[in-house]
Amino acid sequence: MSELNRGASLTREHLTDTRQTQADLARKCGVSDVTALNWLRCHMKPKAPRRRIIARWTGGKVPVGAWDEPVSGAAAQAAA
Repeated sequence: MSELNRGASLTREHLTDTRQTQADLARKCGVSDVTALNWLRCHMKPKAPRRRIIARWTGGKVPVGAWDEPVSGAAAQAAA
């Protein structure tokens, strides 16, 4: 697995908080469920256009640049 990133962590948190699913994320971004899963598992990062869609969809909770920031502290330990 790739390094944990803040974008994936915040997106997972948003999905949980709003009771949405990986499939909802995939539909919103126009990608397959597998691609969305790969983003959430940090195997891949979404390209800039999809990052902007996610940022708008989450009301700014997942900033575009968060996908390039490592997860640190307690969040990293919880995700491991």
